Amino acid sequence: MKVLFDYAAFVLQARGGVSRVLFELFKSLSKQARLQCKLFAGFHCNQYIREAPPELKKRIIGCYLPPNFVHPKLFFPINRVMFQLYAKWFNPDICHYTYFETPKVPNNCKAVITVHDMIHEIFPETFSNDNEHKRKQQAVHKADGIICISDNTKKDLEKFIPLENKAVTVIHHGNNLVPTLWPNST
Repeated sequence: MKVLFDYAAFVLQARGGVSRVLFELFKSLSKQARLQCKLFAGFHCNQYIREAPPELKKRIIGCYLPPNFVHPKLFFPINRVMFQLYAKWFNPDICHYTYFETPKVPNNCKAVITVHDMIHEIFPETFSNDNEHKRKQQAVHKADGIICISDNTKKDLEKFIPLENKAVTVIHHGNNLVPTLWPNST
């Protein structure tokens, strides 16, 4: 099975929770022998990708640019076109959208999106416009499957966006921390 992650979170964040979680998911799925997993990062500013081990970098398509150089309004259209060309060539079975940018994928490809929170919907007065909500709503409707990071996020999603029988699964965040013992503990 072929899985393709898109560029959006990696253009928006040099470091951060969303890009970290999605990078770790990509890294974990890449270890699965039955999956052919690729991350199309395009022109990005993400440090997790930049610091990836060489064997993982073989699965990443993209070019790192310094964060002060990468502006989403400039690089989203460029990355979208390049992603669509790559997706057509790679022909994935699943595309995991990393944020609410939803570039076109081949017709036979299923789209998945992770919803991390509904903060723009819960506190709209805190934000200058509701563009984020519109993009989120469009992405949710375009997706074949939706991952929510908590039961509460799923409940909020169902409250603010009509799901029309969409498949919604709760998958809690994990971590990649290695447990260590406290000094002087036995």
